[in-house]
Amino acid sequence: NIHSSVYVNAPAGLIFPGDSQYTVGNAPHASSYATFVPRVGLAWDPKGDGRMTIRAAYGMFTDRRPFHTYTIFTQSAPWGNNVQLSNVRLSNPWGNYPGGNPFPLIVGKETPFPTFANYGTHPFDLSPSYMNQWNLSIQRQLGADLLLTANYVGNNMIHLPAGVQLNPAVFLGLNPCTINSVNYPVCSTTVNTNQRRRLYLQNPQQGQYYSGISELDNGGTGTYHGLLLAVQKRLSHGVSALVNYTWSHCISDSYDLALTGAINVDNRRALRSNCQTGDTRHVFNLSTVLQMPRFSSRELRLIASDWQLSPIIQARSAQFFSVTQGVDTALTGQATQTPNQVMANPYPKERTINNWISRSAFATPLLGTYGNMGLFNMKGPNVFQFDLALSRTFPIAEAKTLQLRAEAFNVLNHANFNNPVSTLNSGTFGQIQKAGDPRIMQVAFKVVF
Repeated sequence: NIHSSVYVNAPAGLIFPGDSQYTVGNAPHASSYATFVPRVGLAWDPKGDGRMTIRAAYGMFTDRRPFHTYTIFTQSAPWGNNVQLSNVRLSNPWGNYPGGNPFPLIVGKETPFPTFANYGTHPFDLSPSYMNQWNLSIQRQLGADLLLTANYVGNNMIHLPAGVQLNPAVFLGLNPCTINSVNYPVCSTTVNTNQRRRLYLQNPQQGQYYSGISELDNGGTGTYHGLLLAVQKRLSHGVSALVNYTWSHCISDSYDLALTGAINVDNRRALRSNCQTGDTRHVFNLSTVLQMPRFSSRELRLIASDWQLSPIIQARSAQFFSVTQGVDTALTGQATQTPNQVMANPYPKERTINNWISRSAFATPLLGTYGNMGLFNMKGPNVFQFDLALSRTFPIAEAKTLQLRAEAFNVLNHANFNNPVSTLNSGTFGQIQKAGDPRIMQVAFKVVF
């Protein structure tokens, strides 16, 4: 029963900077000055000859809240608002809305507050996100121009931010019921989502002002482990090269900076899975420069000397994506709900761009329940790119050169596709998303002075 003195028409429980209960000044949450972030490193030359090094390090690194996590306040009443209504008539969409059309907004001490509005909030005692990071590296020089490197890199993320819904709709079954003197032939439907929210069921008079309440929850964690191998050859005999390969895995709780509150409200760990970004299991890169020798014959020297051929190859394993339902079967008002996976192998025998995942491998959960799938656990297409450059530099004066250069991108005309449509109720479910023509090879010619 706390009411704001800054905005006197605000519903119970809503406070703002300037209210006595708002104890962190004008900030969304308190600052943290007592965080200790140690870092230590070691470098060792076992033989003392400068041809082999062993390095190890550990460090703790903190992170500020990204700006995007604060924008939710600009979308909350009284400064902004997202009013969601269902079953309205387009000829008079605000006809059944208390007070009529609430826009345009005029912000002041006596600003009226809309019913069933969405809000965002941060805990005052929010802990800063931080990462423990460690690595071990071994480098060995072979001969005069070859360097071998093996790195192990690991980290774990603490206080990973996500959104949790404080005011979800409660599933009340499918039989007839009465809520606040209103009879419903089916008690739980998408029509009465707001009337089934926790605060409305507790106190309809004050609860009618609240729809979704998204709170920043930074109780998530994540872990990354990666093995990085590299071979580097310095320029000798007309050849230089760099080859590297990464084998890694990242797993974390759901990462939700937009505070959509898409997490299962009663089980945050239900959506723990592969990391939303950064979880590419295999990455291979090769770049090399092949330089033609300087021929002794004047004719050959004029025609063939000083040309450079520079191929670059990039290959990455499957991108991960999520299968979602597109409908609120849990009837909690939450987005991004996942279906049930009912087949061990969700992929067809022969995957094509029009049939990348099997629709029959998934089923819609029973009303009032969540699906058994997590997020980012489906594999999309691999990525392969082969680029090539051919160039030659001509000296034309002292300290002046002229370079002719031709570059070709996607030389093999290999198609690299985006992830497929993965919303279960979409008519194009399972079809690869194509951005333009993915097979075009591009060639560029340049003259550089």
